[in-house]
Amino acid sequence: MSESDFNLFYQNYPKHEAREKALKAWQKIKPVDGLPDIILNAIEKQKAYNAALKTKGEFCPEWPLPATWLNGRRWEDEIPEHKKADW
Repeated sequence: MSESDFNLFYQNYPKHEAREKALKAWQKIKPVDGLPDIILNAIEKQKAYNAALKTKGEFCPEWPLPATWLNGRRWEDEIPEHKKADW
């Protein structure tokens, strides 16, 4: 678990608030063995999905604070499948 992994997470996360709480949440989950990559991939997929919702004029909830996202293990959330044409 490195601080550089956390910094990469925080840079890529769409909301930059309460950094210290996010760092504590990161340390609590102890992301190792590929988990940082899984987390970053989930953020990118969720960003793309949310952008597609906004483009279609559909409701898109705000991103939670980074610590909330981490504590809720939101990288495990299922993202509904859409065809590229839908996006």
